[in-house]
Amino acid sequence: MPTNTVTQALRTLHHAGVVTVRREGRFRRWTLVQEEAHQLLHHISDPQSPPHDP
Repeated sequence: MPTNTVTQALRTLHHAGVVTVRREGRFRRWTLVQEEAHQLLHHISDPQSPPHDP
């Protein structure tokens, strides 16, 4: 996926309050902060595993 596409998607998630971002030098570190989104991604990746704390 092109970097620009990923950045635009992350920016949209940031504005929606799903992720936070912090700068580390020339990099940006994105963190998933919305519990519902975490659980959804966890379920999609392995629907048979039990939920866990992020």
